[in-house]
Amino acid sequence: MPVEAGRLNKRIGIYKPTRGKDASGGATVGFSAVMARWAEIRLGGRETEAAGQTVDGSTGTMKVRWEDQFQEASTDWRIEYRGRMFDVVGVTNEDEANEAIIFDVAQVPTEPE
Repeated sequence: MPVEAGRLNKRIGIYKPTRGKDASGGATVGFSAVMARWAEIRLGGRETEAAGQTVDGSTGTMKVRWEDQFQEASTDWRIEYRGRMFDVVGVTNEDEANEAIIFDVAQVPTEPE
């Protein structure tokens, strides 16, 4: 099914992991922005208990137009939307038609201040 351009109305940043080593030789993982794209976003809120604390977050989907570089999309990626980071928890090539990719996402918990 073709992607309707009018539904792709939210700007997102897509990030891939970068692996390195810290000063003591330990492994580190960071994220580098690789592209910005227009997306159709559907988010829902949730509240869960983690370590005895209530954690607010969002889960949902972010759909973008297909590009060949999405063949390597994985759950290692992250997506930024309106200053919030989301872990990619699932990736679907819609109808396996190479027209749209759907990222299932979960908001990355923020560190307490």
